[in-house]
Parts: sequence; structure tokens; C-alpha cells
Amino acid sequence: MLAFVRDPTKPVHPLTIAKTVHATVVTADVAGSLLGVMKGVFTPALQSKEQWPESIRKDFAGGIHRYMAQLTEQTHELRGTTKLYVPSEGYEQSDPDAAANSKDLVQRLESTVIHWTRKIREVIDADNQSPDESLGPLAEIAFWRRRGDDMSGLRDQLTDPKLLATVRVLESAKSAYLPAFLALGESVEREATAASDNAKFLSALQEPCEALATAHAADVAPLLPPILQIVRMIWNNAGHYATPELTYGLLRKISAEVSFIFICVWAI
Repeated sequence: MLAFVRDPTKPVHPLTIAKTVHATVVTADVAGSLLGVMKGVFTPALQSKEQWPESIRKDFAGGIHRYMAQLTEQTHELRGTTKLYVPSEGYEQSDPDAAANSKDLVQRLESTVIHWTRKIREVIDADNQSPDESLGPLAEIAFWRRRGDDMSGLRDQLTDPKLLATVRVLESAKSAYLPAFLALGESVEREATAASDNAKFLSALQEPCEALATAHAADVAPLLPPILQIVRMIWNNAGHYATPELTYGLLRKISAEVSFIFICVWAI
């Protein structure tokens, strides 16, 4: 559905239509459509209400940032990725030192950094566990691919110019909340490298494990030696996956896949 939004108090002219009329497409991705409208229309309009009392503007700005942070994260979580919300007032400052003198601005940006810190820690802790063993080896391969993509994307966000502009304002303000956030950069880099490396080695199992997942009971035996040889190769060469916990877990997932095939035969 194509939707148009405009301020009824402002006339529409061909020369100003780009600024006075916002067009958006509402698709099945409702959260994504809402995020686009909020970013393109409502957030800029609401933040420009200079006629409001200063106290109301300050409280409203903080509420808008909290809502946009949650909406941004939830929208991208539905897509299987992690996205940090960066408020425009953080990267629109031409002079970080002058911006650091605004106590209210610094407090709002500190709230954003606290939220970033908590979110990154949640992603690192929550996503660092392999899927349930009963799901089989293909789920393990898919897990590390997703985690590699997600952590690499998060690593790129930490070097985004808009985010770094916010960091510079808080550096000038000597914010006490900034060191904890900056320290997470190393953890994200480490997790991104490890996940990508794991996905690279596990990709060698993709084809033989797909064959195993669709095999009949009589065809299982000849499929296992090549799979186990690849597991041994991973154990001998992988820099991050070659741990007893991960490798034994992988073998248990392969065993669960085989068991499932024979359980299906017995059930029949």
C-alpha cells in the first residue's frame, strides 16, 4: 500500500513537494514500515516543535529516543540482525566540544550509550550458545553463519561515522559511561572473527549433512565416514571451533540426525 503524509497547514508546490509530502510503502513488514514513517516524518516533525516549553521538549526528546531505539531493535530482530539506533542530535553537532557543554544533550546521549552497552552485551551472551543438539548439524551450520553476519554487521556499526560523532561528543564531555561501551569493541571484534571462522570451516559439512538429512536408513552408513573426516579436519585446523565443547556438541548433533532417521523407520 502506498501512503502519503503531509502537513495540512503547508501548501504543496512542485518545488517544495519533496519536503512537504512524505511517501512511504506499507508492506507486510509492518514494523519496518512504521520505522520508516517514524524516521522520515514524525520524529523530525516532533523534534522541531520549538514553540513547546523547554522542559516538555527535553522530556519528549528523551521519550522519542527510547521509543525509536526499541522500534529499531525490534524491527531488525525480526530480520535476524542487530541494529543500534543512533539519534540524529548526536551526529548533527558540528562542534563536539560546544555540544558537550549542553548538559541535557549529554544526558540524552549517555542514555543512548547505556542502551547500546546493554544491548551489545545481550547479543554477545545470548547468541554465544549453539542450538539444541536435537536440531542436527545443519542447524549448527546455519547458527554460525547467522552469528557471523550479525556480529560482523555490529562491528561495522561501531565504526559508523554517525555513531562515532556521538562518541566524540561524550569524549569531550568526559562521560563516565563511555569507557564501558568502548571496551565492548574488542569483544565484538573477537566474536565476529570467531563466528566467521567457525562458519567457514563448518561450511564443508553443508553438502554431506544435507545428504544425510534426506537419506534413507539403508544409505546412512556410507555417508558417515566422509562426515567424520571433515569433523576431524575441523578439529585439527579450526582456530576457534576446535574445542571439546563445540566439537563434541557437533558429533552429538550428527548422532541425533542419524538416530532420527532410524526412529522414523521404526515408527513406520
